[in-house]
Amino acid sequence: GDGHRDTLDKVARLLGERPGLTLTLCGKATAADWPVLATRRRAAARPLLSRLERLVGSGPSAEDLGPPDPGPLTALAERRAVAAKGYLAAQGIAPERLYGCRPEVESDGKGPRVDLLL
Repeated sequence: GDGHRDTLDKVARLLGERPGLTLTLCGKATAADWPVLATRRRAAARPLLSRLERLVGSGPSAEDLGPPDPGPLTALAERRAVAAKGYLAAQGIAPERLYGCRPEVESDGKGPRVDLLL
Protein backbone atom coordinates (compact mmCIF):
# COMPACT_ATOMS: atom_id res chain seq x y z
CA GLY A 1 0.00 0.00 0.00
CA ASP A 2 0.88 3.66 -0.11
CA GLY A 3 1.90 3.75 3.54
CA HIS A 4 4.41 0.97 2.99
CA ARG A 5 5.78 2.67 -0.12
CA ASP A 6 6.20 5.91 1.85
CA THR A 7 8.14 4.05 4.53
CA LEU A 8 10.35 2.32 1.97
CA ASP A 9 10.94 5.66 0.20
CA LYS A 10 12.16 7.13 3.50
CA VAL A 11 14.43 4.12 4.03
CA ALA A 12 15.78 4.50 0.48
CA ARG A 13 16.56 8.18 1.14
CA LEU A 14 18.31 7.26 4.41
CA LEU A 15 20.39 4.60 2.68
CA GLY A 16 21.14 6.96 -0.21
CA GLU A 17 22.46 9.58 2.20
CA ARG A 18 24.58 7.04 4.06
CA PRO A 19 26.42 4.80 1.60
CA GLY A 20 28.12 2.82 4.38
CA LEU A 21 24.84 1.47 5.78
CA THR A 22 23.49 -1.95 4.93
CA LEU A 23 20.00 -3.25 5.56
CA THR A 24 18.68 -6.67 6.51
CA LEU A 25 15.09 -7.42 5.51
CA CYS A 26 13.24 -10.10 7.46
CA GLY A 27 9.85 -11.22 6.16
CA LYS A 28 7.20 -12.23 8.69
CA ALA A 29 3.89 -14.03 8.25
CA THR A 30 1.22 -15.02 10.75
CA ALA A 31 -1.59 -17.52 10.98
CA ALA A 32 -3.91 -14.67 9.98
CA ASP A 33 -2.42 -14.94 6.47
CA TRP A 34 -3.52 -18.56 6.18
CA PRO A 35 -7.17 -18.17 5.06
CA VAL A 36 -6.19 -16.17 1.97
CA LEU A 37 -3.37 -18.55 1.05
CA ALA A 38 -5.52 -21.64 1.60
CA THR A 39 -8.38 -20.18 -0.44
CA ARG A 40 -6.04 -19.38 -3.34
CA ARG A 41 -4.51 -22.84 -3.20
CA ARG A 42 -7.97 -24.40 -3.15
CA ALA A 43 -9.04 -22.23 -6.11
CA ALA A 44 -6.01 -23.38 -8.10
CA ALA A 45 -6.75 -27.02 -7.31
CA ARG A 46 -10.52 -26.76 -7.94
CA PRO A 47 -11.12 -23.79 -10.24
CA LEU A 48 -14.68 -24.67 -11.27
CA LEU A 49 -15.86 -25.28 -7.71
CA SER A 50 -14.24 -22.04 -6.56
CA ARG A 51 -15.94 -20.04 -9.32
CA LEU A 52 -19.30 -21.54 -8.43
CA GLU A 53 -18.77 -20.71 -4.75
CA ARG A 54 -17.97 -17.10 -5.65
CA LEU A 55 -21.08 -16.88 -7.84
CA VAL A 56 -23.40 -18.06 -5.10
CA GLY A 57 -21.55 -16.13 -2.40
CA SER A 58 -20.45 -19.05 -0.30
CA GLY A 59 -17.07 -20.50 0.35
CA PRO A 60 -15.25 -22.85 2.64
CA SER A 61 -15.40 -22.26 6.37
CA ALA A 62 -12.24 -21.82 8.43
CA GLU A 63 -12.53 -25.47 9.49
CA ASP A 64 -12.66 -26.55 5.82
CA LEU A 65 -9.37 -24.75 5.15
CA GLY A 66 -7.54 -26.80 7.75
CA PRO A 67 -4.79 -25.73 10.12
CA PRO A 68 -2.19 -23.21 8.95
CA ASP A 69 0.52 -24.82 6.82
CA PRO A 70 3.96 -23.41 7.70
CA GLY A 71 5.40 -24.09 4.23
CA PRO A 72 3.25 -21.63 2.25
CA LEU A 73 3.33 -19.14 5.13
CA THR A 74 7.13 -19.20 5.17
CA ALA A 75 7.18 -18.73 1.39
CA LEU A 76 4.85 -15.73 1.78
CA ALA A 77 7.16 -14.19 4.39
CA GLU A 78 10.09 -14.65 2.00
CA ARG A 79 8.16 -13.05 -0.89
CA ARG A 80 7.43 -10.04 1.31
CA ALA A 81 11.13 -9.49 2.00
CA VAL A 82 12.04 -10.02 -1.66
CA ALA A 83 9.39 -7.50 -2.73
CA ALA A 84 10.73 -4.88 -0.30
CA LYS A 85 14.29 -5.56 -1.46
CA GLY A 86 13.23 -5.22 -5.10
CA TYR A 87 11.47 -1.94 -4.38
CA LEU A 88 14.55 -0.51 -2.65
CA ALA A 89 16.78 -1.68 -5.48
CA ALA A 90 14.44 0.04 -7.96
CA GLN A 91 14.92 3.24 -5.93
CA GLY A 92 18.65 3.07 -6.62
CA ILE A 93 19.93 1.18 -3.58
CA ALA A 94 22.63 -1.29 -4.60
CA PRO A 95 21.36 -4.86 -4.06
CA GLU A 96 24.65 -5.85 -2.41
CA ARG A 97 23.72 -3.49 0.46
CA LEU A 98 20.46 -5.38 1.05
CA TYR A 99 20.49 -8.68 2.90
CA GLY A 100 17.79 -11.15 3.79
CA CYS A 101 17.29 -13.28 6.85
CA ARG A 102 15.34 -16.45 7.44
CA PRO A 103 11.62 -15.82 6.95
CA GLU A 104 9.45 -16.50 9.98
CA VAL A 105 5.90 -17.51 10.78
CA GLU A 106 4.92 -15.87 14.04
CA SER A 107 2.08 -16.53 16.42
CA ASP A 108 2.12 -13.19 18.24
CA GLY A 109 -0.05 -10.20 17.47
CA LYS A 110 2.47 -8.00 15.61
CA GLY A 111 0.99 -8.94 12.25
CA PRO A 112 2.47 -9.63 8.82
CA ARG A 113 5.37 -7.36 7.94
CA VAL A 114 8.98 -6.97 6.86
CA ASP A 115 11.34 -6.03 9.67
CA LEU A 116 14.13 -3.69 8.56
CA LEU A 117 17.38 -3.98 10.52
CA LEU A 118 20.24 -1.52 10.04
